[in-house]
Order: sequence, then C-alpha cells, then structure tokens
Amino acid sequence: MAWLVMNSEMFPWHMTIWAWSERKVFFTMMVSLVKDLAWKYCIISVVTCGTCVLLWLEVNRRGIPHDIGNSMRHLSPPLLPVSCRQEIRLLSNTPRTCYTRHPVLGLWLIIAFYFALSMTARPVEPYQKLSTTPFVSVPLEIRRGFRESHNEQLMNRGNQTSNVTHSIDDIWDEILRKRSIKQGTSNDEPLNVVLVFLESVRSDMMPFNSSTEWAKRYLVNRGEEYEHVTPFFNRLVQNPSTLHFPSIKSASGFTAKSLFSTLCSRYSLPLYHTREHTSKLCRQCLPRILQKLGYATQFFQSPTETFDHQREMLQNIGFPGIFGKETFDSLYNTTQEFAERHTTNYFGYDDNVFLEPIMDWVDNQTSKGSPFFFSYLSGVTHDPYNRPPAASWRRRTFSRHKTANGYLNGLSYTDSFLRKLVVEFEKRGLMESTLFVFVGDHGGDFADRGAIFKTWSVPFEEAFNVGVTFHARHKEWSRLIGQLDQKRGGVWSSIDILPTILEIVLPGVSQVLFSDRQTTRAFDGRSMLGPSGQRLTLSIPNPGCGMVLRDRSFLIVVNCDESRATTRVYDLEADPGQKSRLFLTKGVARSDMRGKKLLAWGEKAFQFLESFKADIVEAHRTGIPCLNCTLSSLQHLKTLNDWNSSPTSSTSVP
Repeated sequence: MAWLVMNSEMFPWHMTIWAWSERKVFFTMMVSLVKDLAWKYCIISVVTCGTCVLLWLEVNRRGIPHDIGNSMRHLSPPLLPVSCRQEIRLLSNTPRTCYTRHPVLGLWLIIAFYFALSMTARPVEPYQKLSTTPFVSVPLEIRRGFRESHNEQLMNRGNQTSNVTHSIDDIWDEILRKRSIKQGTSNDEPLNVVLVFLESVRSDMMPFNSSTEWAKRYLVNRGEEYEHVTPFFNRLVQNPSTLHFPSIKSASGFTAKSLFSTLCSRYSLPLYHTREHTSKLCRQCLPRILQKLGYATQFFQSPTETFDHQREMLQNIGFPGIFGKETFDSLYNTTQEFAERHTTNYFGYDDNVFLEPIMDWVDNQTSKGSPFFFSYLSGVTHDPYNRPPAASWRRRTFSRHKTANGYLNGLSYTDSFLRKLVVEFEKRGLMESTLFVFVGDHGGDFADRGAIFKTWSVPFEEAFNVGVTFHARHKEWSRLIGQLDQKRGGVWSSIDILPTILEIVLPGVSQVLFSDRQTTRAFDGRSMLGPSGQRLTLSIPNPGCGMVLRDRSFLIVVNCDESRATTRVYDLEADPGQKSRLFLTKGVARSDMRGKKLLAWGEKAFQFLESFKADIVEAHRTGIPCLNCTLSSLQHLKTLNDWNSSPTSSTSVP
C-alpha cells in the first residue's frame, strides 16, 4: 500500500480532488450551454439540482421514516437507528414509524448532483483506466470530460472566416499544374513513395545503439548480441544511397497526432486524444498533393482501424481508405486459430501477415503504370511490449528483463519486416524508382526513469527523440546525397518530413515551393535538404494534451491541466537528463542567476503557448491559418526572445 501511495506516476493519488479542480471549467461550460440554449442540459441541471435540494430539506425537516411494526415494540433490532431503539425502550406505546435525521445526507445529495451533471455533460468515452481503483479512474475520466467540453466549445467558438481572396489550394493547383506539364515533356518517371511509421521506436533503438546507458543496463551481452538486434537497419543507414537524421523531434508522443503532423506538416491540436478527424484543413496534406500528380495512395497498418477515430482522421487528410486489422479479417476470412497465432498485442496482428496485401496493392498499381504512395504503421513494438508471436518469429533472449526482452524482440522483428519489404521491391525491380522513408512515430520512457515501460503521459525528451531515414537508388538522389552529409544534424522536427519528400519528388518546382513568400506558409515545417538553422520546436505529449516547447537549451512542459502551478521548466545544458525540475510558480535563490533567467523565460514561454493554442484551435476550426500571430511566428522564430508577447491582431492568410 505504501508503494502505491508513493508511486504517483502509476496511481495518481495526488489528483483525487478530481473534477473539483476543474470547477471553473465545469461552470464555464454549463454557463455557455445555457447561453447557447442547450435546453437538454439546462432542464437536467435544474431538475436534478431542485430535486436534491427539496429532498434534502424534507429529510432535515421530518427525517427518514423507519417502519418498526407492532411485533417489534419491545425489541431493539440491531439494524434500526439508535434514536429509534431509544424510542422503543422509553415509550410503551411505540408508533409504527420512527423518523431519524441525517445531516450528512445533504453532502451525499450534492455529490450525486455533481456526478449526474458531469456524466451528462462529458463528451468523451473512457479511453484508458489509469488504475483498477474506480475511485481514481472514474473521477479522472469525469475531470477529463470537463476539460474536453471546454475545449469543444473553444473549437466551436471564435470569429467566422474573414475575407479571403484566394486560398493556398489555388497556389498548389498552379504548382502541380506546372509540374504535370513538365512531367509530360520529360522521360523521368515519378518516384514512388513509401513512408513507414515505426511504432514506439525512438532514435537510439533503430539503428540500435549499444553504447547508451539503456543498453548497458539491459543487454545480456553488449559485445555480440547488439549487432543482431537491428542488423538490416544498421547496414541501411551506412548505405551510400541513404540520408539519415539520427535525432529529430516527433511533433507528438501520441500516434494519431504524430501521423497527422508528419503527413500534413502541420501542428496538431493540443487537445486530449484525436480531434483532427473533424479539422478543416487549410493546407493540403501529402496524400492529396500526390493524388493531384496522378499517384495512387493507400494507408496500411497492422493494428485495428477503429481506435479513436484514426480511420476518419486518415480519410480527412486524403487517404481513400485504411487497410488494417478489420479489413484484413474481412478480405482473408481469418479464423480464430489464425488470430490466436498472429495476434501480437491488444491492438492487432504481427506485421509480416500484411506483406501480401501490401505487395498485391503495389502490383496492381504498377500493372496500371501508376506511381504510388503508401504509408504503413507497424504495431509489434506497441505496449505491453510482448515478444512477437512464435508463429512468425524465432524468439531470442536479448535481456533478462522480461519487458526489455520483449521490446528488443519486437525491434528485431520490425527490422526483419523492413528487410522483407525491401526485398520484395528488389524482386520487382522497383528500388530505382522508389523513395523509402522510415521514421519513429514517437519514443517513450522504457524504464529510463523507473521500472515501467510506458509512452502514456511522458513529457520528457525520450518520448519525442526519433530518427528519420531517407533511402533511394535513383541516380538524381545519389547525386544529391553526394553533396550532403550522410548523417545530418540540426534542429529538426517530424513536420519537416513532408517538405523534404516534396523537394525530392518535385525537384522542378523546389525553388518556387520553398522560396516564394506565398507558398512558404503551405507548411509548418521546412525541407531537411537545406540547413535547419536555429529555431523553436514544439511537441504534444501523449495522450494528446499539454505542450512541450524547446528554445535552444531551455524547455517548458505544460501539463494537460494547463496550470501554472504544474508547469515545469528545464535547462537541458545544465540538466540534460531532466532530473531537476523547476516549477513556474516556485522561486529560486537570489544567487542563482541562471535559474532566474530560466524562470523569466518560462513565463514568456507559458504566454506563448497560451496564444499558440488559441491560434491552432482556431485554424483547425475554420480552415484558415492566421498571419502575424503566434502560430505563424513559430515557423520563423529563432528564439523566444524575438517574440512580441503583445502582437497585433491576427489576420487570415490570403
């Protein structure tokens, strides 16, 4: 019990004030519902509150009746209240009914009213129980409900669209029209594009790095076994046709938001869970851009398609469909025996079974002479980090730690899957006409800070440290690689991947695309083929709320409650492991000049993120990006010192 109380990361006892900490948001939500004439909530609120008050007054006036009965006049039943027992003893003519007062009943009625309203108004279904104790998990869910209702109103509030003379889509149409004309007069075939998201694979895991403290802690034999964890990928990053970025920041520690940001080069919403399936897209995402160039597009994944609106989100950004576990079951008429043999975790099957439908789709497109783009999301390395199914994998012992060994087996399995995928392309002679991009969707805390492997609610940098690898054997790509460092550093984010792919696929319009002032706003990211420069980077932690902002060595973590009291700032130069946290509301010693500087920066960063959230929510709601606002300034600011905390009113991008 003492361990449970102390381990607040797994059992958040400090949050057992629960939804009352969100009372302002709750009452704001209810007042807004009244203003919007949401009669359903008004009537429920008034009736429930009135019933509770009247019942409480009546109980305190008369008391709660207890039927004693004639046969019990001279008895003292143990189940009767004490006052009724005394009444039986003192009165010879005991009435049949005895009344008792319950002053505490009012408290219970208020709690009942509170829960009735919150359960009625909450907009989200339970996603994940944070504890097996209902007294923790249920109130936390209601608390999230209050916050989500408030965010829902924020999404639906704001000024209507302002005057727009022409959209970014018009600019894109002109660019793609020119590109199509050029392709029609050129003998160069368009490059196929394969973008693979590696589930929960951070930068030090693929290619596997045996020199890290994590490897020293968990590997059985670092001198020999580590070479067999990811042998294919270790060779791939050394290939002269590969451009590898060993360390970039994922735009989100939550898979769906990471997919959105990477495929659209756009910041996702800092709101709990997936909301991007209803976003109005002010900028075209990669699937639609390539479709306008004549590409066939498809999204594959081994996990389930139905989790948290992921299918709807991918369709919203342009994919015609999603091929996941449910589609696989329907197409191949899978049996219970097959499911038992190939289920890898609670989300789906192992990746190897998807090689056949992927290559069938590729063969179908090549037979039509159509260039193609498909994206794949792996799933074996998802929690609970089991070893891959024995039907598809010869299990090995990389570590004596059970969870670490399961995760390492998953990494090695994923490495084997990627090798098989490339081999299939080699058999078909497609390597010279295909660009491969491999990127981790996010990282995680793999018992780096304790004994638990987790990605949920990890605001530390290991949750966002991923790598990205570009590989192609096209002659033009090989010439370009020769002009660049094969392993590139810099300040990069996963939102930079889309512009990089387009500069490779659309070399004829790269100068227009990345130099013209009108079109630079087509993306939040920038091409990784050029210099990164000094810049701010932003990430959204799992489960999709909160924000992390980096400015050189300074970093701020705003939690889901968006409270100053829980906001933390770090100096990564002095504390690279984020071991010493400094709360925004806490002071520092007078002699600690760097601490004072960090706190002053943190105050400005907190204001910046408040303004950023308002801008990004409005942009997702209206489909119109703003100009001269915090959101637009994030694209070009080198440091937060250059940001004006009182900018002019934002205007829509023409």
